[in-house]
Amino acid sequence: VVFTVSDFSKGRLEHFLGKNGKIKVNYNGIDQPMTETVECPINSNYILMLGRVCYWKGTLRVAELYQKYLSDDGYKLVIAGKADNEKSAEQLRGICNQCSNVIWLDYVSNEVREALMQNCSLFLYASRYDGFGLPPIELALRGKKVLMQNTEVLQEVTRGQGAYIDFYSDDATVVQCIRSALKNENSQQIESLRKIAQGYTWQKNTDILKKTIAEICKKD
Repeated sequence: VVFTVSDFSKGRLEHFLGKNGKIKVNYNGIDQPMTETVECPINSNYILMLGRVCYWKGTLRVAELYQKYLSDDGYKLVIAGKADNEKSAEQLRGICNQCSNVIWLDYVSNEVREALMQNCSLFLYASRYDGFGLPPIELALRGKKVLMQNTEVLQEVTRGQGAYIDFYSDDATVVQCIRSALKNENSQQIESLRKIAQGYTWQKNTDILKKTIAEICKKD
């Protein structure tokens, strides 16, 4: 048996390996929010991005949009994550030097990451490609507003209940969508996505593993 973390990923594997019935989906579990954190390093309203600073995560695309259009809207853009390479790091440092409201924290500890998630006003996830897409689910679990890239896998794991945008469409559309997401007070949507996130547990993940192992052992 080959386990993968989404129907989307299963489809990609079957595209290359063929449909032999051995590829099964076992969704990731999501860790519960940490109860012990540190003081949040940002003491004003901010939009958050987490993860690697690289082409695939769309970090620079969002940072450039923010610098051009959103820097005076009353929110800082906070980015936490290591850069994949020095070129990406240089580009992001350049944006931060030109716009004081873009803050790059580089790598942060789990405790700081938790504090950032719990205190942000909006989470942006512009990843071009994912096998599952963990960060949006983590933020949804914490009852935060999330605006994510409109990809097949993110639609799957959030069951179409989230807020989606193509971050790589025209600037005006993306900027307007970010502003609308900041103003969005749709508590029903936030709660719906939070309940979906609560359904991704390590217990379910483990139960599927144990059941599959037992079935294989029984056949042998």
